[in-house]
Amino acid sequence: MNNVHPNIKFTVGTEKDNRLPFLDILIERRADGSLGHSVYRKPTHTDPYLNGRSHHHPAQKNGVLRTLIHRAKAVSDTENLKSGIEHLRTTFRLNGFTEGDIKMALKSSLKKKGEAEKPKVKPTARACLPYVSTVSNKIARILRRHNVETIHKPPGKLEALLGTTKDKLGLKTSGVYRIPCEYDQVYIGETGRTIEKWLKEHERCIRLYYLNNSAVAEHSLENGHRIKFQDRNNMPCQQLLGPCRKGSSGNQT
Repeated sequence: MNNVHPNIKFTVGTEKDNRLPFLDILIERRADGSLGHSVYRKPTHTDPYLNGRSHHHPAQKNGVLRTLIHRAKAVSDTENLKSGIEHLRTTFRLNGFTEGDIKMALKSSLKKKGEAEKPKVKPTARACLPYVSTVSNKIARILRRHNVETIHKPPGKLEALLGTTKDKLGLKTSGVYRIPCEYDQVYIGETGRTIEKWLKEHERCIRLYYLNNSAVAEHSLENGHRIKFQDRNNMPCQQLLGPCRKGSSGNQT
């Protein structure tokens, strides 16, 4: 199957010690022939999650606890559920959660189905506010009196404040580009649009025999030279020559 296409890369896993991981499930073959299943974690996994002392709304931190408990409950069988919950208890403590947080999350996640819940009243409006630990809960209580639901946004990450230092990758940018032909003659052009779009225009002109709209098409069709569009490693050279001015057109060399 892997020989059908280079992007197909199937692997084969064999069981060790009567255990075989499959996605997030660790399947165990018991002596009586039955199968047990529990949550699978890679050997390199160190259980890092949102820290209980971080500056996030309590509902967001509790959501992390409930999600992991729900996964253990959904994946693990009866025999492995207890050890899975104990593992999560230890993990939550290491991530800064208090015993009260853990007990509350376990109580809400492990309660039996069919237990009555208070019917939720549909809010008349919603307010999305940034979370500030000292005032957010007070504002939410005031808005709740008027049946306004408050949604707390997490604080911005440092990555968003600093931005990225990398330029746009590939040909999805404007600038100067070069296109070689099979006889080592080179066309160098400059475009205010993305280089990718301009290359497609050259290819289209060759395919439709539009000699007047593209110097590349004119050179290829009149001389019978094959244009090496597939040789894209040497096409973008805008980093060497600088960005182009908007509205400029291609120039042949």
